Amino acid sequence: MMINTMPENNYIFTNKAKCQDCYRCVRVCPVKAVGVKDGQAYVDEKRCIFCGKCIVECPQQAKYYRKDTNKVKELIAADYDVVAAVAPSFAGLLDRKMVKRFPSAMRLLGFSLVVEVAEGARYVTDETLKIAGKGRGNISTSCPAVVEYAEKYRPDLLETLIPVPSPMIAQAKLIKRRRGPDSKTVFIGPCVAKKREADFPEHEGLIDAVLTFEELFNWLKESEIELSNLEESGFDWAKYTGGESFCLSGGLEEAAGVCGSSGGPGAQILCMSSYERMLEAFNIVDEGAGNLIVEPLICSMGCINGPGINSEINVLRRRLNVQAYSKEKKETGEPIVEEQIQLVTSFRDKSGNFLREFDEEQIREVMNQTGKYTKEDELNCGACGYLSCRDKAKAVLSGMAEIKMCIPYMRRFAERKADEIIDKTPNGIIVLDRSLQIISVNESFMRMFMCTGSSVGKHLSTIMDPDLFEKVVSGASELIEERMNFAKYSLSTEAKIFKMSENSIAGIFVDITKVETDKKQLDTLRGETLKKAEELLEHQVKTAQFLAKILGEGTAKSEALLDNLMKLTEDDTRKGSSNKSKWLWDIYTSK
Repeated sequence: MMINTMPENNYIFTNKAKCQDCYRCVRVCPVKAVGVKDGQAYVDEKRCIFCGKCIVECPQQAKYYRKDTNKVKELIAADYDVVAAVAPSFAGLLDRKMVKRFPSAMRLLGFSLVVEVAEGARYVTDETLKIAGKGRGNISTSCPAVVEYAEKYRPDLLETLIPVPSPMIAQAKLIKRRRGPDSKTVFIGPCVAKKREADFPEHEGLIDAVLTFEELFNWLKESEIELSNLEESGFDWAKYTGGESFCLSGGLEEAAGVCGSSGGPGAQILCMSSYERMLEAFNIVDEGAGNLIVEPLICSMGCINGPGINSEINVLRRRLNVQAYSKEKKETGEPIVEEQIQLVTSFRDKSGNFLREFDEEQIREVMNQTGKYTKEDELNCGACGYLSCRDKAKAVLSGMAEIKMCIPYMRRFAERKADEIIDKTPNGIIVLDRSLQIISVNESFMRMFMCTGSSVGKHLSTIMDPDLFEKVVSGASELIEERMNFAKYSLSTEAKIFKMSENSIAGIFVDITKVETDKKQLDTLRGETLKKAEELLEHQVKTAQFLAKILGEGTAKSEALLDNLMKLTEDDTRKGSSNKSKWLWDIYTSK
């Protein structure tokens, strides 16, 4: 059966849909391996030390790591001999009763063997004590994030790293030796960096998959496996090793005490956790550590606070749980019988070219683009995620940051743009405090109300009746929209008055004077037109009536004349007097 593998060199990802451009991940990344492009954060794995801080701290949960659960399921389904190697920190996540039921749950998932990596931690402790402080290094290398940091950012310290692999690798070698090369090892722990460590070329074939505790408990929930319903059972190869507290800050020192060795004459073990403490440890080594063994852990309080833990149990309780478990194992467990295995590793300079320096001219050019021309302009506020404006400028030059990430600059830019818009708008804008003292006015307001900038600080009543503004201040109205006329200024406006904040009131005035004037002129023209139309209509009616009268009188007279004419014509016909008829016709037509 083919086993699907995850893409190489892909461990931490960004969900772009959730990324909100807050720069939180940039701020918390100790090595600034988080870049920003087009407002979206991404992890540059060439720079990343895989501490997982960006995953834990992202408020939008936009960062996530590679999940190996499906790969492990496929290994089990393919009927491989799959061994679960469980990190000591597991005990911190469970109460005392559940600890003894945990191995039973693992077997239900399909693991053929369930062992504790505490055994590997014991082997690592023994080997570390043998060679540390004897010209073969001073810095413990059990934390893969610490090793990544040294290889990428402090290659000068590589010779001070103790060349012993982590407990995970030591345990994997024990599994392969005892179960054979065909067995499959799945490391289960709190660390994202372990996924990266498992893929190191020098560890090829040892670790087949890495699950975080978060992945494991999600798998148990998905499988409906409740620890409270299970029988108690023990781990395989269960012995007291002294490595049960290895996940705690100071775990190496405790394991060394169990081993009965201090690492040589006058040797001391200095344990510290967190990135900041790690740097302090490196400084001590720089100064000359002698027989001092330095145990730096990247996570505060150790592995019990790793990014792969999603637990409601607070970190102090986790520490107490681990200590209680370790004490119980010490009191009841049988001592380990050690075997001979080869524990040696090597380190490489991975700094590449991303640590290159930039000259002052380049840095100043970038800073000038954000309005930083003098030392006083450098706020060093850290809003962009970088400790100083210079660091941010270097990140821009490295392609890891954008100019617009400077929050104060962008705020000033936005304010300038807003001021420009306010100044250029044709509407009058006034802002007042609760006592109606003028805070600011724009140019359009000053033009409309015939005032100047000297009005700032004066009471609104010096310009207009404050009655409507007082209603908003008192809470009688949240918003007033009203047409206001100011005869004093020959001004008509559409006004909107509203509360901007608890302590400020704003008024916006739209000049409608011309519109009102045009309306009056239109109304006058309309009235005059109607009057003339009425006059014309009246004249036309009177004319029609007069014509009708004239036409009526003329028709009556014509009818009488024609009647007389017909009578005369009839007489002439009878008498044959043509000359008289002609005379009468002439008389008639001549009138």
